Amino acid sequence: MQRLFGRKLAQNILAELKLEIQRRHLHPGLGVLLVGDDPASEVYTLLKEREGKRIGVAVDRVVLPKDTAQEMICQQIRAWNANPAIHGILVQLPLPKTIDTNAVIKTIDPRKDVDGFHPVNVQAFQNNTPGIRSPLFLAVEKFLDETH
Repeated sequence: MQRLFGRKLAQNILAELKLEIQRRHLHPGLGVLLVGDDPASEVYTLLKEREGKRIGVAVDRVVLPKDTAQEMICQQIRAWNANPAIHGILVQLPLPKTIDTNAVIKTIDPRKDVDGFHPVNVQAFQNNTPGIRSPLFLAVEKFLDETH
């Protein structure tokens, strides 16, 4: 059995992205929303913030208490939708049980949906038409391509 190393591939991808951002003089912005205090989600969003900043992405990480009203969550997303400096939005899942996750995801502008969960992007994936693809699917595809 061959052992596969995803960490090295991920490091290479991040290095390529950093160079591309610098070469093209881009200023990408990412909004990261965490609702609640789940330790794993906290670590995950902190890693996204750290790696994003390391490669030249301006990260606006917002942490809201678990009892935040759904409308307040959607209000934050709408603010990012309207902000031209924010090019992608990541809502960390799972959301608290009191929140309608589908309604929150539908609030994200499909063009800024980093996870590819918005119904427009899911439909595009299912129909094999242009749209934002899930990073998980893309990562698996890239990993398989690279490791043959």
